Amino acid sequence: MGFIKRLLGLETRPGEPKPVHDRSFDEEVMRDDLPSFVYFYHLWCSSCQVMGGLLNEIGPLFTSRARFFKININKDPSVPQRLGVTGVPTIVVLKNGRETDRLVGLTPLNPLREWVERQLDTDLLERQLDNDRTGRQPDTDLPGSHGTSTPEAGND
Repeated sequence: MGFIKRLLGLETRPGEPKPVHDRSFDEEVMRDDLPSFVYFYHLWCSSCQVMGGLLNEIGPLFTSRARFFKININKDPSVPQRLGVTGVPTIVVLKNGRETDRLVGLTPLNPLREWVERQLDTDLLERQLDNDRTGRQPDTDLPGSHGTSTPEAGND
């Protein structure tokens, strides 16, 4: 019976997109301290089913750094309308209640994982810049950085 529940999305493992609904969206997603990846899908969309499987695969890799949610646009149309989601599959990234990026359409596994990592690296960089502004000593190394360059004072 566990296989059937997982297939229908009634049971999830840690890190996999958690079902969220119009009535619980603000409470569960918008108030979360971690970045949230909200996956919008339609049950009969084959690209959505593939994307959902990919998110089930990579979500557990980021359990300590992000939250993953999913919304069926037919059952819960208010949130997609509010966020301007017009096509599926779509993933919207929310940080501190604000959209920072979105990905529309089916994306292969490795580019999808890299996109998620970039979103989280950007979040870490923003927190370090906030530390600089408040006078706290920032970390010198960005975990998970993949060669992206950022301007550093005094390194000319």
